[in-house]
Amino acid sequence: MSTAPLPLTAGQEALWLLYRLAPESTAYHVLVAVRIRGALDVSTLDTAVSALAGRHDVAGCRFLESRGVPGWVPAAPGTPGGVRLDVREVPATTTDEELHALAAAAYREPFRLTDEPPLRVVLLRRGPRDAVLLLVAHHLATDATSQWILLRDLLAAYRGLRRAGTPDWAPLAWTYRDHVEEERRLLASAERRELAAFWADACAGAEPGTLRTDRPRPPVPAMVGGTVEWRLPDELSAALRQQAARSRVTPFALLLATFQALVHRGGGQTEFLVGCPAATRHRRPSRDVVGHLVNNLPLRAALDGPATLREAAVLAHHRLGRALAHARYPAVLVPARAGTVRTALTMVGGARLDPPLEMPVTGVEGPTLGWDGLELAVLDLPQQEGQLDLLVELVRVGPTLRARFRYDAELFRADTAHQLAADFAALARVAAHDPDRKIGDDLGIEAAVPSSL
Repeated sequence: MSTAPLPLTAGQEALWLLYRLAPESTAYHVLVAVRIRGALDVSTLDTAVSALAGRHDVAGCRFLESRGVPGWVPAAPGTPGGVRLDVREVPATTTDEELHALAAAAYREPFRLTDEPPLRVVLLRRGPRDAVLLLVAHHLATDATSQWILLRDLLAAYRGLRRAGTPDWAPLAWTYRDHVEEERRLLASAERRELAAFWADACAGAEPGTLRTDRPRPPVPAMVGGTVEWRLPDELSAALRQQAARSRVTPFALLLATFQALVHRGGGQTEFLVGCPAATRHRRPSRDVVGHLVNNLPLRAALDGPATLREAAVLAHHRLGRALAHARYPAVLVPARAGTVRTALTMVGGARLDPPLEMPVTGVEGPTLGWDGLELAVLDLPQQEGQLDLLVELVRVGPTLRARFRYDAELFRADTAHQLAADFAALARVAAHDPDRKIGDDLGIEAAVPSSL
């Protein structure tokens, strides 16, 4: 296999710069963790990990710079220094809370991307029938969907190796290299001018949405953060869906307008940009590809005194639809000031998980799923903290909606993040039950107080 470095996507180049600025930061570590109970065959799992790195070209690669230009070099399967299972024995007396803390510590270990792969697979064994499996990757090589693909393929390889001596998966029709080449062709085509013009117009004159902070913004961010979790009552989640249908918008558009109102009230701006991370898996073959396939779309909010949450939701629905139709263009190429976002909202759902593991409704550990003689459960630990001033991730688990408020700890105290979460929940209640209230009105959100999950 050739060792000549391959080019990065535009999004990866931006992430590489952030990595070089703060190589110790865990802001761009992406995690999937699973509690495993039962007689796990560790030797077979190790073989499955090696096979996994050979299947996905970016998983076992090295990142480097050549004459100031970053690139990546795929690793040949089984080569020294490739991805292998890191087994760590844990005393049998370790409590669940201590086990979770050890998992979080393994997640926080920094990557040395020029010397090691961007994927780390760790098994914390508390005994022969109790373990936590961690798949930790740098965002340069993965995204949230890719992490679940990695878990799916790892489990399929493990099952196939045990049953028939070979991984239980079909060949990939598309690789991350193909995705990179597709973006390069797009950026070299006439379509680039049309896409660039759309984004320049969509962002023209708008400043990044910015909240008032507790502390001054440092000249060079350390990218350290924290997370506040909030569970919206199921009846509120249902009311939001019903109100969205009456307003002829998606539930996400209604929640996006709610988030825009939060940023408006917390920063005083009326014309500003918030981010909306969107997948860039535009072609069917790319659905099984592991890599950085996400684009943080800058969306304009236009909120002033007379605007209502319903009007903001209709506008957000329209602008989001237009943005998604132009999402192939890397947002990092939008002129720096126009395309910058400091706050963002995204939503993920548990239904896509394969095997069909469920995210926890409360607490850290999800419900147990029987699989190939083992019992599996998602371990939901904090991750990706400090990427932006505020990144809100909405997670739908059945009728329940959980919100994770990931904040920059250099800018905000934890109690401020709690208050932002409380304010968002109060605004969501207004959006669900009284969306024709003006955003500039006194909506009583100051009375909201945090509650634990």
